[in-house]
Amino acid sequence: FAPGEGERVDLNPPRFRWRYHPTQPGQGGDYTFLFQIARDNAFKDLVHNIDTPFNFYNTIPPFDNTRSYYWRIGYKEGTADPIIHWSDTRSFTIAPDAQVWDRSSMANPDFSHIGHPRLLFTKETLPKLRELIQKNEDSGNIFSKMQEEAIETIASTWWQNGLPKTDQQSAPEKYYRIADKLVQVAFVYNITQDEKYARVKEHALTFARYPKGGLSSPEGAGGEKDANEDATQATEFLALLYDWLYPDLTETERADFVYTLDWRIESFVYDFAWKRNRNGTRPARVHESSLSVMGASHAFEGFFDTFPACLAIYEDSEHAREGFHLGINFMAGVGSAHGFSEGWNEGPGYGNSKWAWQVNAMSYLDSVFPDYGVGQNPWLKRTGAFMRLQTPVGLQHAPWGHGSNNTRYFESGHRRTARKL
Repeated sequence: FAPGEGERVDLNPPRFRWRYHPTQPGQGGDYTFLFQIARDNAFKDLVHNIDTPFNFYNTIPPFDNTRSYYWRIGYKEGTADPIIHWSDTRSFTIAPDAQVWDRSSMANPDFSHIGHPRLLFTKETLPKLRELIQKNEDSGNIFSKMQEEAIETIASTWWQNGLPKTDQQSAPEKYYRIADKLVQVAFVYNITQDEKYARVKEHALTFARYPKGGLSSPEGAGGEKDANEDATQATEFLALLYDWLYPDLTETERADFVYTLDWRIESFVYDFAWKRNRNGTRPARVHESSLSVMGASHAFEGFFDTFPACLAIYEDSEHAREGFHLGINFMAGVGSAHGFSEGWNEGPGYGNSKWAWQVNAMSYLDSVFPDYGVGQNPWLKRTGAFMRLQTPVGLQHAPWGHGSNNTRYFESGHRRTARKL
């Protein structure tokens, strides 16, 4: 439970989270919650009285910092009344010099003025990025490398012959790797507008039209067994392809992308990362490895591969909207559930690797809603400092933890994460 009893918090509003099960830590189930904050411990003078399916809620405005507040959770079985269990009441105060981070705009985000492209690219940022590539040596070198790899892709046999018509058969490469290469070509195409890359649309549509259950599906919905969690990255890549190619797509083609992103979100969120079917029974229930309980490895990583799709089709999909609110409240209020008080209990190798996925998702969010100020989350700076101290630049061997002998884990994690921060 956070904030804890009597805590004096240094962020206004505080970051709220609580145990999913009312009496048994580490257990899942089927609960919804009444989240109450009041000015008195009898909860007569309520500030917030919010029903939520998530056991973390963080899209509220700042508080007056001159008084104490009280909060508690009412547990319901499913969505039914009445309350079956009340948590203990906890009090908190806000330090006079607490950092203010108003997160209320994300409770009902306004996408009405946000067109496509919106993920990293926008009409405003594309010209700036083109200028940066021309004027900044490092950016220019990175883009030159991307162009070289894009040219290799369009010269490949699968590009020339077309992707398989069905993903029930193996492709020349892992499907998620192909999706990654399509994104790289689409990136170069957006920057250069060179027609030699334009066939990326054809290949992206072929990929988007693969049905659920094939080798290109995310983990838990089929997918390539030896690709495992990595297969879920295809959802992120399809979201980028839809968003970046949007101006070139017909209404029918856009609908094809929305359809695939919708079922991918639904499958991964409701049957893997948050809830899961057990023995084919409905409704699906939150399970012990869920983001709402333990935040286990594959659920954690794959959800952040899925989150960009929630940003891409928020207006068109109820699953995307619920996935968005799951993500926004988790990222603001939990961060990592892998260890005590959101610590990274996976060692410096694996910890750096996992953290990179969440910073990825935060970067996409920041590009769509820069005014939200996702970088104000104090968890980012604390975790960045922790990772930097655990694995200083130049370290050749981390002495403990999963992946500690694999320098690629922490070196690539450093590069991917520190640049985005």
